[in-house]
Amino acid sequence: MKAKSKSYITSAKTMFAVLQILKQNGGSMPIRILMQEVEKNIELSAWEKSILEIYFG
Repeated sequence: MKAKSKSYITSAKTMFAVLQILKQNGGSMPIRILMQEVEKNIELSAWEKSILEIYFG
């Protein structure tokens, strides 16, 4: 089986966290608050944080 890329692993764990947080909060919330909650719920490397910063400011 081919090893998963770093970006693939990051996107999978981030999306899983996003879906869990949205489910807990009625399915909707502002993106900035959502991303703050994601950072509280999963451990992100400096590289992962920099990628998320590019997309979500």
